[in-house]
Amino acid sequence: MKEVVRAKCPKCQNVLSIPAEWADRTIKCKHCGHQMQARRKTKPEATAQNAPKAASVPAASPVQAVKPASPVMPSPTWEPLPEYTPLAAAPMATAPVRPATVPAAAEGKSTYVTAFDTRERYSGRGHYKGPKSGAWIKYAIFGVLFLGVVGGAGAVYKFRPDLFSPPSGETPKDQTIAENKPGVPANGASNNTQEVAGGIFPRRMLAISIHSYLYANPLHNGEQSLLAVETAPTGTDANIRKLADRWRIPNEQVYHLTDAPTKAEKLAAAKTSTPKKKGEMTAVVAKAAKSLPLKMVMEGAITNFADSSREQDRVVFVFCGHAYEKDGKAFLLPLEGDFEEPETMIPLEWFYEKVAACKAQEKLVIFDVARFHPDRGLERPHPGVMSEGLEKALHDSPEGVSVLTTCSKGEYSYEVDYFLRKGMKAAVYGGFFLSMIQTAGLEGFLTPEGKLLAPTDPLPAERLVTYMSEKVPDLVKDRFVGKTQTPKVTLKHRDVVVKYDPNEAVPGKVAYPVPPPSADPKMIASILREIEVPSVKSFREDAVQAKISDIVPFKAETLKEYEMGALKADDTPDAFQKVVLAAVERMRKLREAGNGNELPESFVGETSDAAKNQLKRVQEVPANVEVILREHLEELENIASMKEAQTKRWQANYDYILAQVKFRICYAYQYNLALANVRGGKVPDLTGDQNGYRLTAEVTLDKNTAKEYKVMFDEARKSLNELVKNHPQTPWALLSKADRTVAIGLRLTPTTGAR
Repeated sequence: MKEVVRAKCPKCQNVLSIPAEWADRTIKCKHCGHQMQARRKTKPEATAQNAPKAASVPAASPVQAVKPASPVMPSPTWEPLPEYTPLAAAPMATAPVRPATVPAAAEGKSTYVTAFDTRERYSGRGHYKGPKSGAWIKYAIFGVLFLGVVGGAGAVYKFRPDLFSPPSGETPKDQTIAENKPGVPANGASNNTQEVAGGIFPRRMLAISIHSYLYANPLHNGEQSLLAVETAPTGTDANIRKLADRWRIPNEQVYHLTDAPTKAEKLAAAKTSTPKKKGEMTAVVAKAAKSLPLKMVMEGAITNFADSSREQDRVVFVFCGHAYEKDGKAFLLPLEGDFEEPETMIPLEWFYEKVAACKAQEKLVIFDVARFHPDRGLERPHPGVMSEGLEKALHDSPEGVSVLTTCSKGEYSYEVDYFLRKGMKAAVYGGFFLSMIQTAGLEGFLTPEGKLLAPTDPLPAERLVTYMSEKVPDLVKDRFVGKTQTPKVTLKHRDVVVKYDPNEAVPGKVAYPVPPPSADPKMIASILREIEVPSVKSFREDAVQAKISDIVPFKAETLKEYEMGALKADDTPDAFQKVVLAAVERMRKLREAGNGNELPESFVGETSDAAKNQLKRVQEVPANVEVILREHLEELENIASMKEAQTKRWQANYDYILAQVKFRICYAYQYNLALANVRGGKVPDLTGDQNGYRLTAEVTLDKNTAKEYKVMFDEARKSLNELVKNHPQTPWALLSKADRTVAIGLRLTPTTGAR
């Protein structure tokens, strides 16, 4: 019997039986399809007394391996893992695997095999071919079984043809769903048209999701990768389209207004470019002239969608973002909305007026609001839990408008990076409610039980709510001890049923309003070229911030007074400008991968020790970063007396960059404080399914922060507030307004699904 070794999958934590000969090859977990590598690790030479025997558990065939072109390596020994149980057979995932070349283990030393995470390192397609001997026997058995099944089916059809008739209420034969049609609609929908004989299903959906808010806490999109394969069921867009598909909403009638990449945009980007660094997707997606969920665009989309719906239609509105209630009034927050400025938000009252005026016979609104990621913390201002006033306002909908909220008063709608409980058909990425749509679809709870939807059927919202009300609270409680999330629904059906008319003209395409053009793009680009620096904190890979010129249009007359002092390609900066530009360049390089000064915010490991080792490796980094930044702070302060002689443009550049340097010094110090317990060996061990540590954002600074840093932090925020006041409607004001809200306090916490 072949020798096998055992190791845990770094994602789902299930134990795998791996043939010893597969060591140092790229494999795939048969439970969750995660790609990893069976890596040899050197251990002390085994003795006759302590050398364990090879496991006698058959290798799990669904784990795919690729034989690399490398020398024959010594057979590995293995170490028992706790709580081991034999693996059950499972269908093999079809994720692509690329062979990896790994150096051979040192001669004369015993080794063992362990699985480690290779996400974003290995991609492509691999092949594993088993032994060929005896293959004819399998084909012969298969042929006999096939003939038996066909013959049996024919006999049943001859004597009991009624068994092949559609059940009562099922779609008649003359109204069967058409085959998938090629072509992707311009609005980014997929190619799955819900068509019946004579027409299409009278259903429509308008979804609006906002993730990278300008002035508010971000929402986790839940993407595994910005360039995920077409079939990857992750991200808000994938979940929304899964719901639309199961509810038989024609794809040309599904509209998703979002700042995150959609499936169609990811595919287009993958064909044109492969990003080399984090954040490069911004430029790739921007080529598509994407419509963003700005206030005026949202209002236009809602109005056009509601006005163009027909009486026979059944429509769904989805809003995934922040909702805010103050003094008895509720608002929906657009991408550029600010909680402190009501005029930048959309009144809920206005939204309901538009929905009430919609002629559709059935209207359902899904609000996924009060979103919160406990592991990531509050990175920017957040409206808090679902307040009693907000819940009342959302569910106090007009007659004929049903409402579903993903949580109830006093609760958050929770998010995670990744969560997979044993027995789940799909993992949770991002928001629990929307992500669970994938599992609900796989388990058949997005459609009526025992039948196909017909054009005249109502939306199966009650079945969805019943499923989510059972599953979501249980999963949230399992992932976050003591936390609750309870979906709530208010159903308001109309008494009148409009007859289905397949000959009525379908609604035309909903047009998104186009924001007014901004000032000369070259002018804005020249400003950003001088001052744009990476975010103080780590890049968010699941959704990227749009270009500021696409969010807020700048007026040419406002920027005209900042033209003087612009540096052209062949211009030589003066002494003042050199100091400012040097600080900008250094802050950019500190964020470049592989420079040795990165400040990661998550630490993943197979064990507590592995995760702690990652923590230890970065202990000295924040101190080094602070030293580098303090050198630039000193140089900037030395040229402060030269500021008044500069143009208005370079005065703004100086103030903004000086504040950025101070912010980064304070962040490096907070980072250092968060890791202080590592040096003292006080970091708690991982328990249960926890697989790493995360630096969780805190609104307030660490209580042990020295006075010097508190003063520096206050000075930086004051400078940004003055930039907003003194340079309104400019890139400096927009960037300063966004940066002054970033929370730089940090707290180290064990977590599950860390990345």
